[in-house]
Amino acid sequence: MSFWIHPEFTTEENRLICQEGTLEAVCRADGFVFISQSARNEFERIFPGFCDRQNVAIAVAALASRFPNLSEPHSVISTGSWLAVGSLEPRKNYGALLDALEKYWERSQKRRQLVIAGGTGWKSEEIRQRISELEGRGLVRYLGYVSEERLRKLYGEAFALIFPSHYEGFGLPIVEAMSQGCPVITRKNTSLEEVGGSAALYYDDSVEDLVETMMRLEGFPQLYPERSNMVLNQAKKFDWDLTATIVLELYHRMLQNHSQARL
Repeated sequence: MSFWIHPEFTTEENRLICQEGTLEAVCRADGFVFISQSARNEFERIFPGFCDRQNVAIAVAALASRFPNLSEPHSVISTGSWLAVGSLEPRKNYGALLDALEKYWERSQKRRQLVIAGGTGWKSEEIRQRISELEGRGLVRYLGYVSEERLRKLYGEAFALIFPSHYEGFGLPIVEAMSQGCPVITRKNTSLEEVGGSAALYYDDSVEDLVETMMRLEGFPQLYPERSNMVLNQAKKFDWDLTATIVLELYHRMLQNHSQARL
């Protein structure tokens, strides 16, 4: 849905290809499976009436972490870096994160580095240049695309994940970080609050509030193990077996609808 809601975050060629493919699929669909309730709400706002068609099956099947949940939360404060996960593209809002990082370094006594894991996306020239400049000053370490095993270790070693994205259908890095007991700072938009629940720390979209949230997590020792415990419990609500069960039940309803249509 981001190609309709935020067309400015992609290239014109990519937007047209994705919109055309989505329209073709929507008109021929016998069922819709959404990865969040937010995604379903956005879809119904942009395509009113499509989910109300007769003999169309609907399901919301949330994603889950690729990594097994830790058995116990972190009992001591991590000495690791801040972590950001996601491709370098405008929708991920890296500009605001880097603005916040520079302000954080002016105020913090610890000055944790920001580690970024994610491949290069479209419209990323300016942000890549800025990341390179901040790497030269020691504020950032850009890893590019990493393997799943490397990513799991990054989540486990990080002080916290910062996920400032403008728009997400689900926000997989949030639940993956939570599964490793890694506290999360994110925004209250689209699906992010749905995934983070009451366990994540939220900021109000301003760079200043993001900096204050970073400082609060860093400055109150009792907050860290508390949030690690909360995010781990939140991650347990997302389970691939449950997702598979919901999708399988959707297929059964679609087959039933086809059988009834033949009668």
